[in-house]
Amino acid sequence: MSNVVELKAQWIHKLVRKSRTPWRAEFPDDTRICWFLDDERKQGIYEYRDCTGKTNGFAITAKLQEQLPEHMQQKYFTAEERCWLFGFFFREIQSFIHENVDDLDFFNFTGVTKAIFFSSDSYDSLLDLCEQSF
Repeated sequence: MSNVVELKAQWIHKLVRKSRTPWRAEFPDDTRICWFLDDERKQGIYEYRDCTGKTNGFAITAKLQEQLPEHMQQKYFTAEERCWLFGFFFREIQSFIHENVDDLDFFNFTGVTKAIFFSSDSYDSLLDLCEQSF
């Protein structure tokens, strides 16, 4: 097991209140996954899933929106747009997960180790998916 930093927000959080996501009426959010969080700069990337574990979508904070190309500057992203977010913020997500999420917890959630999930082959595959989605 790795040493992890104490997070102010949980990596995987069971929602007790209704979320404010635009899809919540049709696809109620049950769980929020924090893929990146910088409390000092008030930046974060969050994935929302339904009660079956299916991804409903993603939300990012305003400061991160500003870092995206102009045509992508929005708060909410669909599950199909995961590759864009993960491709653009790959290093930030990788660093955050390595520093803040226990190795075994990560493996149990994703089914692969951090080394595989964040490998250069994985990144290249992610970029290929991005290119196919245009």
